[in-house]
Amino acid sequence: MVYRGKDPQLPRDLAIKVLRPDRQQPDLVRRFIEEAKITSKLQHPGVVPVHSLGQMPDGRPYFTMKLIRGQNLAALLAERASPSQDLPRFLKIFEQVCQTLAYTHSQGIVHRDLKPANIMVGASCRNPKLRDPVKAVELAKQAVAAAPRNGTYWQTLAWAQYRAADWKAAIASMEKVKELGSPGDSIEWFLLAMAHQRLGKKDEARKWYEAAVKWMERNNPNDEQLRRCRAEAAELLGIKQTKD
Repeated sequence: MVYRGKDPQLPRDLAIKVLRPDRQQPDLVRRFIEEAKITSKLQHPGVVPVHSLGQMPDGRPYFTMKLIRGQNLAALLAERASPSQDLPRFLKIFEQVCQTLAYTHSQGIVHRDLKPANIMVGASCRNPKLRDPVKAVELAKQAVAAAPRNGTYWQTLAWAQYRAADWKAAIASMEKVKELGSPGDSIEWFLLAMAHQRLGKKDEARKWYEAAVKWMERNNPNDEQLRRCRAEAAELLGIKQTKD
């Protein structure tokens, strides 16, 4: 069972995997905890990072992971009109899966339940060839419609719109995040910097970039996602980053 939750200490959403109530046998509990410990040791773009391991009030174990926004591969395959549709894209996804498996095998680990339903394709995947911006915007709009006061959904929509090259809509969605009470952080401001740069508003873009860098260096300098966003924004704005 996997739920969506929030980190009580850091400003981020999480995926929370909890052992089902009907699977409390000692051997299953041991295997669940072992899964969390093994996964936490793996450092690869194709493996979802594990953040913490804990126990529910009723004694069931759980572990938290990075929340991946997107669809599983089974759903994407089912949407095709024919097996040949988007074949190059799916071959690229398959290549990424193979690379991930090669890494886990090199670590002495074998995945015993590999199937399309267990493979997530992120809407904001770091590899542009694996992104589906149009589908991401569609899904994000559905989420916003269902919960229009949820700032996280609006932020997700803003990023999806940016990836879909709808710069003005991305800015408008991120402004909605602020209206809903967000104090602002780097993940919002790097997007605003890039969207304004795309629209030719270089001064505005530089202002948001500098604010994002300042917040990041003060609050979360080692966050992998923020580091990628910073690198992407710096490249777009023509800013040379100093090496750590």
